[in-house]
This record gives sequence, structure tokens and C-alpha cells, in this order.
Amino acid sequence: MNNEHLNHLLDTQSLPIKWTFIEADYSKLSQGHRSNWIILLQDGVVHFYHAGGDEFYKFSLTLQDDKTYLAETLEAYSFDDFMETMRSNGASDSELRDKRSTLVDTILEEVAGLLQVHFNITVPAKLH
Repeated sequence: MNNEHLNHLLDTQSLPIKWTFIEADYSKLSQGHRSNWIILLQDGVVHFYHAGGDEFYKFSLTLQDDKTYLAETLEAYSFDDFMETMRSNGASDSELRDKRSTLVDTILEEVAGLLQVHFNITVPAKLH
């Protein structure tokens, strides 16, 4: 699949993270990965596309004084419409908080898992 067939995230939500990458990690990410996921580092942004070409996640890497790279925000697809549908179907505030927490945990676990499996990079799979 050519990069021009990749569809960037448009409607996103930001999840706070604090992931640090060393130069060797950056080098691995710059090699990219293609399987049922396409993971690319372009212009300091790591993009995660599903094989169909739709972007699901991305985060920016900022070079620090100590020569590490820091990611502070994970951009993920927005699930606001899903949450609003739940609300309109009578979900309580507590149920909405629980569902949001579950969805956020799932997103972080998936991205952390993709980094581990495809690049042997370990990051926390929880919000900071």
C-alpha cells in the first residue's frame, strides 16, 4: 500500500501520556512496520494505520536535551458519538465514566502492544 492511500485521523481526542524513547527506539520507529498495521514515523510523528488505510492513533516525538524523545499526547479516534448514543439510550453518568475508562485503557493497551510486538519498545499502558 502506498502512503498516498492512507487516511489521516480527523476527529480525534487527546490522551495524556508520558512515553520516553531512546535514540535506538527512534531508529526502529523510523524503519516503520507493515503488516495488518502500518506504523510510520514521519516528520516527528508516529502514525498507526490499520491495513485498510485508516489512521487510528498518532503521537509526536519531541527531542529532549538529554537526547531522548518524549511523547506527551496520544491522539486517538474520537468515541464521542458512541458515548452520546449511550447517553441517549439512558446510560448513567457512572456507566459513561466506566465505558470511557474502558475504551481509554483499550486504546493505550493496543498502542503499547503494537510498539512492543513490532518494535520491541516498552511503554506504560496506563494514563499518566
